[in-house]
Amino acid sequence: MPTRIQRRPLRATAAPYSAMDEPRRSAATCNLETALTQPKQPSGQCLLRLNHDPKNIIDNPVPEIFVEPEKGNVTYVHAVIVGPDNTPCQGGLILFELKFPLDNPACPPQVRFMATDGGRVRFNRKMYSSGLVSLSIPGTFDGPSWNPETTLKSLVVSIQSLLIEGTGVRNLA
Repeated sequence: MPTRIQRRPLRATAAPYSAMDEPRRSAATCNLETALTQPKQPSGQCLLRLNHDPKNIIDNPVPEIFVEPEKGNVTYVHAVIVGPDNTPCQGGLILFELKFPLDNPACPPQVRFMATDGGRVRFNRKMYSSGLVSLSIPGTFDGPSWNPETTLKSLVVSIQSLLIEGTGVRNLA
């Protein structure tokens, strides 16, 4: 007797297209194009940018933000943000991993929240237990999206602002 395939109901429905979807579509398209045509080595412009941006943060520090490119691979950047005062994560060290595409600054980096305790921790409604950071700059949320002028500094300051706004269990609903 043949095995029956049981269909599961869809968990999400597609929303109608609107102009607000454009930044997200652009980032998704950029990631697809990057995946299909990505060179094996970072472009010269990418190397210049990824060597300059961390040095800029070191020379002009942002309070409570620390960045360090991975040794041997400047396209992976680790960012540590100290939990802001008057939030549940006050004083904690919150780790993020940023993966820049080899054609950066043309396309946005992927941003991942690393302090999820195996998917059990979520600090606010825009930082998911899967590690996804819902932010407009890398194209994972509506709003002003990535452009080639966006710097590492502006990206990590935006992430820091997520920790200040809407932090806490009461905001997860």
